[in-house]
Amino acid sequence: MPAPAPSSVARRAAAALLLAALAACSSPIETVRVPGVGPAWVPVFSKVRDVGEGAVAVWVPVGEEPSSWTRRMLVEFVEGSTESPASFVATQRRAVETSCGAAAAFTVLESDDFGVLYELRVFGCDAREDLHELGHVLRGRDGLHRIVMSQRPDALDPTTRAVWLRRLAESVVIKGDDMTPVFEEELLVR
Repeated sequence: MPAPAPSSVARRAAAALLLAALAACSSPIETVRVPGVGPAWVPVFSKVRDVGEGAVAVWVPVGEEPSSWTRRMLVEFVEGSTESPASFVATQRRAVETSCGAAAAFTVLESDDFGVLYELRVFGCDAREDLHELGHVLRGRDGLHRIVMSQRPDALDPTTRAVWLRRLAESVVIKGDDMTPVFEEELLVR
């Protein structure tokens, strides 16, 4: 016996679900904008993870190699994460403090429901390389975004630190067509 024909309500509901699914597939991917970072930085690594896992990209200053960088910017997207930025940063902090103890100084500089700006200094830890890191973890609609600016093997000078902190604090989540952050201008601090 043939199946009964779907009612007009069922057909309209199915059409609405199909349109919603197509709209979701065509929506732009979320990313971040980091003010003041531009052509002085070149991409050296990027990986789009499996659907639902996100992506990571790394830049170094022009003239530096990926294996021997002195400064690096990393942007990570954790797609679908419902974790708060504070919880995400607390997990990072515990991992660093567990592996490095007193050789690591991890400080939360600013925090609200939508983001955490932090500073990490690791000097003299056998488990990790010496570095000075400034990071901003941001809550987006589609997941968490982590922007990290690092320098090794020395600590950041006060001027560079202030410039990087300002740029990280002014970073925002945006909707874009791909996972590449949008750069506005030439990097002033090298």
